[in-house]
Amino acid sequence: PHVALQVGLAVPTPEEEAQGAPIPALQVSVPQLLPGTTYACRVCAVSSVGPGGWSAKSTFVTQAAPPDGLPQPKLVDSSARHVSVRWDAARSNGSPLVHYEVEVGAA
Repeated sequence: PHVALQVGLAVPTPEEEAQGAPIPALQVSVPQLLPGTTYACRVCAVSSVGPGGWSAKSTFVTQAAPPDGLPQPKLVDSSARHVSVRWDAARSNGSPLVHYEVEVGAA
């Protein structure tokens, strides 16, 4: 996904600056990215007369997360002494799946 954000700057007036007004933060948090995914980021400053040039791109990878939960398994086959079930593959979320664990018990 591509996300474009506009971050406003509250630049202190000279009087506020003289009184120790905080310098605006030069960062932004971008929510709802996908785990284990490579993203690129670049920044452009905009003034009242227009935009400046874009920075060089910086790339980063979000941290991996545990696999997503799975939907209910489906019965494939059964007899008096066995059952076969199947399930859809889990989304790995940036880390290779190692195995599935299956738990069976009386309901």
